[in-house]
Amino acid sequence: MLTKPTYQEAALMRFVIDPTQKPKPLKVRSPCTGYCTSSSIGDPICVGCYRNAEDIDKWNSYSEHEKVEASIRSYHNYKAKKKEKTDAVP
Repeated sequence: MLTKPTYQEAALMRFVIDPTQKPKPLKVRSPCTGYCTSSSIGDPICVGCYRNAEDIDKWNSYSEHEKVEASIRSYHNYKAKKKEKTDAVP
């Protein structure tokens, strides 16, 4: 059974394939949500976009392929943080 993704999951999964459309060059948007707290709390992963500091710093110089890889890493970081939170609940 498929479940509807949360807002954050939907924001991180911006790759939608529509078979009726002609393929377009991939243009990856930044996953930044404007809610940056990674440096203020000392966590290496931003709690807004779930990217690591290196991906945030180098985003504008990344190729489209590197941006896809960074987006995949941020999605995995999101899933890991979500799992940590659910495992911590008694």
